[in-house]
Amino acid sequence: TKEDSLINTANTSPEEKPQTDNQTQGSQTSPAVPLGDALPPPPKEVVKAPPAPAYEPPPPFPIKTTAIYKASIMGVSTTLTQVWLMEGDRYSIDYDASKFGLKASMRSEGRVSEAGISPEHFKMYINKKLRSFADIDRSTSSIRYGKGDDVKYTAIQHDIQDFASLPFQLAVSFTGTETRQMQVTTGSSVYNINLRLVAEEMIRLPAGDIKTLHLQGQRINLATGQAQQGYDVWLAPDYRNFPVKFRGPTSKGDVIELRIKSLAFEGQTVLGKDVKPEPE
Repeated sequence: TKEDSLINTANTSPEEKPQTDNQTQGSQTSPAVPLGDALPPPPKEVVKAPPAPAYEPPPPFPIKTTAIYKASIMGVSTTLTQVWLMEGDRYSIDYDASKFGLKASMRSEGRVSEAGISPEHFKMYINKKLRSFADIDRSTSSIRYGKGDDVKYTAIQHDIQDFASLPFQLAVSFTGTETRQMQVTTGSSVYNINLRLVAEEMIRLPAGDIKTLHLQGQRINLATGQAQQGYDVWLAPDYRNFPVKFRGPTSKGDVIELRIKSLAFEGQTVLGKDVKPEPE
């Protein structure tokens, strides 16, 4: 290179140093040494080397995850399948469970950005019939929700998530140092939750023994201010902070609990075994 061909006079002996302009002025035996035109061309491998690609950090989640949970509510247990999909900056989350001839499903749709997950539409179905819904409009800072003809509106107060997107938002945005206050909708209601990290725990789940971060908090009724305790989320830091266990009360006080049985990223099982849903 040009820098390598330049002569460094700082570390050479006097007899090795090139003569200065004053020393060569009028000299017949020391012609000027031409520089520049006589430099060799750069090596071919340097000329042909492609530019280094720009660094792009990996996404917090794979394009697809499939999780199977053991779910229980009011003492009744079933298997719940959860599928997360990304396409560009759009996401969808689908939950499906069935028991005693009833099939329940939830769907959340929205965008993913640097701020995390921004749900826009949430729907819950029972036997393919719409049970409740929520439309989140950030341009007007409002939430439209309800069921049937009973439609309500409320203002967005905090980071708003629906019941399906909440665990994923915690996974990608929780730093472990702060107390999180979030707004959540189930379609039939809207409430606040407060969550904070209380412990690092090894817990036994159907998928095996897993190291987790235990977040604990309470559910707060917006209308009455009444707090319901017993809201817990367990994130697995060794698996991209994936929510592997959840427990929380419904508005009627019933407790829902989800415990992971199997987890796959991009079709590759990373936790548990390839578990087929239990027969109805």
